[in-house]
Amino acid sequence: MDSAVYFTQGPLIFLSLLSLKKLLTNADNLLFYNTILERS
Repeated sequence: MDSAVYFTQGPLIFLSLLSLKKLLTNADNLLFYNTILERS
């Protein structure tokens, strides 16, 4: 990969992965809370 391409695309890819990970953890937390609410 060209270094110039990496420096422009790398941070964008990193940020999109971070936001995706945050969305996934939020979804997991929602499922977790739903199961707790159903059990109580």
